[in-house]
Amino acid sequence: MHNKVSIWNSDFIKISSAKCEERCILYSAHIAYTSYENLIILSGTVFSEILLWKPYFIDEEGFSPILKRLKQHKGVIFHLDFCPNLGYICSASDDRSAILWEIDNKELLQSLSPHNKDSLNVNLVKIPLCYFGDIMVFY
Repeated sequence: MHNKVSIWNSDFIKISSAKCEERCILYSAHIAYTSYENLIILSGTVFSEILLWKPYFIDEEGFSPILKRLKQHKGVIFHLDFCPNLGYICSASDDRSAILWEIDNKELLQSLSPHNKDSLNVNLVKIPLCYFGDIMVFY
């Protein structure tokens, strides 16, 4: 089964499972949020797309609809990261690009293309906004 998530409790008992309506092979995924109702899955597909879906919303057959489909890469999505506080998604592809997305409007914010890299890994990190002596203030 492709593009499926199962939820287990702390006693390793399966609570539920859901399948994205797009049942393709994934090369990357990212699970965001801590409660089941707010859980968002980001799926990086072999078709150069990032799919956003919520396993909490399922139909009678157990399928979850795609909430957003992000298309800009020209290769397989190999790495994803998500900052829910800012609404940013960062993705890397075998087309040798990294893209920073703002998910509220799916707008392409910034794109990078390395010259001599075989692959890219991307991570969103907290960057200090300002310094006060030895104190750093983060977003």
